[in-house]
Amino acid sequence: MVVLNKIAKETIFSVQYDNITLNNLSDTERLGKNIISGITTFPTVVALTGPLGSGKTTLCKYLTHAYLNVDVSVVSPTFNILNIYTGKDKKVYHYDLYRVNNALDLIELGIEEALQGCKLILIEWPSMAMQYIKNTNVLFVEITTTNIARTASVRTG
Repeated sequence: MVVLNKIAKETIFSVQYDNITLNNLSDTERLGKNIISGITTFPTVVALTGPLGSGKTTLCKYLTHAYLNVDVSVVSPTFNILNIYTGKDKKVYHYDLYRVNNALDLIELGIEEALQGCKLILIEWPSMAMQYIKNTNVLFVEITTTNIARTASVRTG
């Protein structure tokens, strides 16, 4: 079960979470739903950091499902860098910038168009995109792992 340590803050996100323990997929799904329901202003960029295999893409799956309200197949965009998921009248742009070596490559990947036309943008490994997202509504999710636990913290930028 997810234990939520809430820190109230009036921003683009109604509640921040600090060191949430994610024991299983149900906890991660619940966190995804809570994040989406807590976003008060769109468009929003969710920037996810954490080591390889920490669960960033899994959380992106649950964020996408909660936002689109449909069960679309969400896979890691590590090789194609960008996946676009479509619901009834919404889209989610999901970037994985692990292999991007140049911020200018993001222009070719449509980051500017995404920031202007999409309500929810998920970015794994966001450091290369910071110059593009610094003036947008950004929610930072940091996932950490140890041998015994996986935790997540959510804060606004």
